[in-house]
Amino acid sequence: SPSNNQIKFISKLPLDVPITGATIQFQIQLIDTGWNSSVFKFYREPCSRDTNITIKAYGVSPIINSVDSLHLTIHCSGSIIDTIPIWNTGNNLLTISKISFSQHDGDIQILGWTSNRQLPISIPAKSSDSLIIQYSTAKIGREIIYLSIENNDRTLARGNKQPLSILLVCTLESEDISVKNMNIDLGDICLNSQSDTLISLINKGNITSNLSIIENCNPPFSLQVDQFDIEASKSGEIQLHFSPTKTGSFLDTLILQTGDCKKITLYLKGRGIDGALSIQPNSISDMITTNQSKTFSIKISNIGNIPLGIVNYSFNPPLSGFTADLRPILTQNIDTTQSITFDLTITANQPGSYSGEICFEADGICPTSICIPVELTSIARAITTDQSIDFGKIYCDGLLYDNLWIRNKGTIPDTVTQITISGESCFSIYQSPQIPAVINGNDSVGVIILFLPINEGDFSANLHIETIQPKGQIFDIPITGSFYRSVISSNTTLLDFGILEKCDEPITKQFTIYNNGMLDEILTAIQKDFGNYYSFDLLDNIPLPGKDSVIISITFHPDIAKNEGNYLGEVIWASSSCPDTIKIDFIAKIIEPKLSYSKFDINFGNVWKDEIKFDTIQINNNSAVTRQINIIQLPDNSDFQIVAMNNNVKVDFPISIRPNTSIELIVSFNASKVGDFGDKFIIEESSVCKDTLEFHLQSVVPNEQYYARIFIEDYEIPYDNILTFYVELSKDLPKVIADSIQFAIDFDKYLFYPMKLGVRDENLNSYNSIEYNYLNGRIDASINYQQSQHLLNNKGKIIAITGLTLFSSPTITPLIISDFQVFTKKELYLTKEDGQLKVLDICEPLARNKIIINNNIPFIELPTQIIENQTLELIAHNLKDGSSISIYNSFGQKMIEQSLPKGNNTISINIKDFPSGIYFIVPNEGDLGYFQFINLK
Repeated sequence: SPSNNQIKFISKLPLDVPITGATIQFQIQLIDTGWNSSVFKFYREPCSRDTNITIKAYGVSPIINSVDSLHLTIHCSGSIIDTIPIWNTGNNLLTISKISFSQHDGDIQILGWTSNRQLPISIPAKSSDSLIIQYSTAKIGREIIYLSIENNDRTLARGNKQPLSILLVCTLESEDISVKNMNIDLGDICLNSQSDTLISLINKGNITSNLSIIENCNPPFSLQVDQFDIEASKSGEIQLHFSPTKTGSFLDTLILQTGDCKKITLYLKGRGIDGALSIQPNSISDMITTNQSKTFSIKISNIGNIPLGIVNYSFNPPLSGFTADLRPILTQNIDTTQSITFDLTITANQPGSYSGEICFEADGICPTSICIPVELTSIARAITTDQSIDFGKIYCDGLLYDNLWIRNKGTIPDTVTQITISGESCFSIYQSPQIPAVINGNDSVGVIILFLPINEGDFSANLHIETIQPKGQIFDIPITGSFYRSVISSNTTLLDFGILEKCDEPITKQFTIYNNGMLDEILTAIQKDFGNYYSFDLLDNIPLPGKDSVIISITFHPDIAKNEGNYLGEVIWASSSCPDTIKIDFIAKIIEPKLSYSKFDINFGNVWKDEIKFDTIQINNNSAVTRQINIIQLPDNSDFQIVAMNNNVKVDFPISIRPNTSIELIVSFNASKVGDFGDKFIIEESSVCKDTLEFHLQSVVPNEQYYARIFIEDYEIPYDNILTFYVELSKDLPKVIADSIQFAIDFDKYLFYPMKLGVRDENLNSYNSIEYNYLNGRIDASINYQQSQHLLNNKGKIIAITGLTLFSSPTITPLIISDFQVFTKKELYLTKEDGQLKVLDICEPLARNKIIINNNIPFIELPTQIIENQTLELIAHNLKDGSSISIYNSFGQKMIEQSLPKGNNTISINIKDFPSGIYFIVPNEGDLGYFQFINLK
């Protein structure tokens, strides 16, 4: 009997079991990890015996565990990131192959795993990882989302986790205040009135809204609201006031903070309107003769911003003794900015007076009214005058008269008792009737008023006239007049533009013309005396308002003037209103400063190669301005160089040369190669104007071919004498620098034997010994650089050969310059002329017995020191045993012959009895040609 259903016996019973055995089958289906076992009890026949079979199985599987749900809450807006832990509590590797979400409105994303793994991921047993998710939404409220994780957990003990489902509760919490209309128009409101509007606010969010004002509106809008709350799904109201104090349209904004999350902006609009009138004149005051009428014009204007209708007029208090009639009849409509003129006719019905006001009433959206005072007098007498005296405007000179007539329009005489004037002193009564003055009915008298102003301005006075009292008339007649003139002056009469060059930029100077009067003027140029090198920004028809000034610019153009000299000009302006003139003179001077140069062409002539030759250009500044020079083009050939010197000090370009000073340009030519050379350099000199000057350079470097003779003179000297003969140079070669010289001299070896070779020193008065090789009548020598470099610079005896003349025949030998090589960079051609040596006092027959000497290898080594008249020890080389050595005198006579000791190459010869002289030591082996020379003293 099994203990659970996870291990089942699936074979059919009864089962025959043969001797060889039988197979029984079990089915294992575990729902959890770990050990699981079942015991099966079997009954056997024919022998009744029980057999127990125990089946054990070990479950291997990952077990996925996580949270059942996760709450994600966003406050206001944005997104939220959270992690979902995943544990593997099983005993095998957990593999997550796919993750998905149920249908949702918000934006939910998988950002990854905290382990940075990628799907599919594996989590080892007894380990964990966390899934990183991000949620965002714009929709307020709650959203349920299921997260499904597909995995390889096959256990069923804790339910089926294929897939594992996790509940995500996602919430966006925010207030959401809604206003039906964000644009609030409070309409047209009359000034000093108030309009109130209720604004309804609905909170469509899911949290309470805490309303507060961020930016309040400005007058004429106002909002008085304390902070208040609107719960979710509830509504509230705020009251907005509009009370304009001036006309016009008003726009404003009101910004409310609705809580933590949002704010709203309300756009406010309103218009202040007003019905307003203006009236002219601002009062009515007059005298009307009894039983006569007088008409007054009254202009009423709509100065508000709404249409109005004039519906009524009235006198306050009501008229008494007078009647009035208004035309056109009412009602009259006046649109904004328009006006209407009424004719008010007042009739005096009886003598008397009235003091009050007339008022006009207007109807419209904003009704209004306007009143002006009215003063009326009605008398039976009828003296009249002009209502005013206006002299108008007088210009330049002030003197004017005007007449005022006093008329009696009545039928009976009347008397004027007083005529006086008060106010500005420029008004006076020039002529009037004698007071008291009786004026008959329908007659008149005149008063002449004089206007004589001294100063400018607007003037006024009052002419007072009274008639006889009681019930007389009083007239106060205003007198007005204006006097204007212009007073023209300038701040200068001469403009000096100074000293300029033709290349100067145009220069502008200004002067000011003033009008110290009050009369506007126009200036006209009546005389223009100048050339086109002057220009004006203002010249003709120049406005010059009163109490103002005008600045006039004159520009001088040096580029138009060009030439040196003085440039004068003159302009005279005349005023147009009051006769006056202004004269301005102007002057400018053009100069052409230049530097002087001592030369523009430099010819260096012939310059030997590797020589440097110099020349100088003197530059003088005799002008009145500093000039600057600069080399703008150097010679193309760098062998030409230019250096500037100022007081023996080198200066760099550019160089400023002050007036009455000078500099020198040192121009050099370095003859680096052979040829004809022409070049140039260009100097730019400038102060304001720039001039370029071209300087031409010329030089010839001839091809250096030097020709000279190397020769030896003819010499005669007795034998057995010391002779010095010379190798001579025919001409000076100062440019030839010899790196070395090799030469060879040949002669008869039987007539001359060299003892010393010398080379002339630099002082030209002595000779320095040099080493040489001598063999069989030939001298070979080489002169090193130290002794050869200047050897050919001066002609004459350059090499001295000193030696001994010998006794031989023939007695004449050529002195042959067989080789003379000069190693130098110069092209040198030398011709050689041989000399001759004649040895005197030789006996020819005896001299023919000369020693015949060949050149052979055997030689004799002389001792380093010879003891005079003693034994001469010699060492022989390359001689056979039994060979001998002979000694000859200079006549060729054998003095001694001695054999070498056998087996020894050293021989001692007694020379005690030898006289002084030259001796030749010769080895006797065949036809010998080798000898050594020895001089015994």
